[in-house]
Amino acid sequence: MKTLYKIGMVLLTGAIMTSCVVGKKYSRTDLQAPEKYRDEIAVTGDTVLLPWKNYYKDPLLVALIEKALVKNNEVIIAMKSMEQLDLSYKQAKLSLLPTLDFDAGASRSYPSKKFPKRIFEPAIYW
Repeated sequence: MKTLYKIGMVLLTGAIMTSCVVGKKYSRTDLQAPEKYRDEIAVTGDTVLLPWKNYYKDPLLVALIEKALVKNNEVIIAMKSMEQLDLSYKQAKLSLLPTLDFDAGASRSYPSKKFPKRIFEPAIYW
């Protein structure tokens, strides 16, 4: 029993020591990236920076556009499919995280006091 205990302790210590080794200390290389990835968009006479509600002055037209955005099933379906893709991406990303499981159980049985110890006695016929 003592040798089994010693072997177990040696294996456990070895597993703990080797699991902590990662390798050389990582040093990030200096990237000479520009401050801005892209240039700013130049505002010209063709570009519109106003929201569409301010662009259209007719209240009936604005009401019809809002109604079309609310009632348009294709837009709603497209938005829901984008939400589904986002949730699928989050689920796939979270599945890469480590997991920890723990399970414990115990059972005990007691003989019944109502019945004798030997329920199935061999039958002897003469």
